[in-house]
Amino acid sequence: MGDALVSSLDGISKALRASFQLRNSVTRLFDHLQNGIQAIPMENLPPAATENNDNLVKQAERKFCEDFHTHIVKVNGFMSELEKLAMVIGLHVQQRPYEPLPLGNTGMLSLDP
Repeated sequence: MGDALVSSLDGISKALRASFQLRNSVTRLFDHLQNGIQAIPMENLPPAATENNDNLVKQAERKFCEDFHTHIVKVNGFMSELEKLAMVIGLHVQQRPYEPLPLGNTGMLSLDP
């Protein structure tokens, strides 16, 4: 009983760390979306350089999309890790390998600042 409790507490501790990492990565994702594509001050550039301006805009869009993809991959990885840890905790708590531990009411997470 004691070993099961220790391993369960260890699993809960890992799950809390994973949820903290997930929350941080989601915050960074939304900060990235909030910042958007970094604006290029067009009024400071000469009018003859419009082709160069288009290249700068395309590069900024490409960098934004690459960074967005990186953030999404991190969020997905942390969510997968949290789901795996929830399954492990469920095995220790319920002793039924076919029933995952329910994560509870997650509807209130959207209200968390």
